[in-house]
Amino acid sequence: MLKYYKIRTDPNSPCGVVTMDSEQKLFLSESMVNFLKGRLTAKPVPNPLKFTGSVYKPYPERPSHILEGAEVILVSEAFVSVLRGAGVDNFELFPTIVEYPKLKKTYTDYYVLNVVGTVDVLNKEKSEITTLMEGIPGETPGVHTIDKIVLDAKKLSKGDYKMFRPIQDPLKLIIDELVLFAFLKNRPPEIKEEIKNGKKAAAWGIEFDEISVE
Repeated sequence: MLKYYKIRTDPNSPCGVVTMDSEQKLFLSESMVNFLKGRLTAKPVPNPLKFTGSVYKPYPERPSHILEGAEVILVSEAFVSVLRGAGVDNFELFPTIVEYPKLKKTYTDYYVLNVVGTVDVLNKEKSEITTLMEGIPGETPGVHTIDKIVLDAKKLSKGDYKMFRPIQDPLKLIIDELVLFAFLKNRPPEIKEEIKNGKKAAAWGIEFDEISVE
């Protein structure tokens, strides 16, 4: 059985939180149901989507390669390249502009990542799930948060789950160990340089948390 990992921004990252510009929140409101259900986005999306980033600590070479905080997931072009190289293709991308006003820096190599196909592979007896808002059957999904994730080995054995989002909490992004190995093998240039110079370097400014499978 493969191991699985939850991906999240390194909590020590100084540039890991972004907010969507107010004039483009219409995209979020009209497309969020599709996003939460893991569906392809049906309506046209502004190109590019604009986000503003916050900085809390001394600035590194660049922000984390996954940015959270705007109710959608942003990932870098390098991140997407590794996904494709690992054979992951169940996603769609929307170009963005991410501005850091305090730093006077702008990044154009990030995308909103919509992982297509949320799945129900939790071990519900051993996972801990909090319901924040009940959904309407056949119309809108409920809003939940998973406080403790335990995956169901039997359910996982029935599919090929390289990368997925749990239907109960679609803002959580999960990959299998083969995709993790691809990330560790193909670190981006700035991280390779840090390693070369003998400095401690996190993998992509991302933490990979192993998930129990039972």
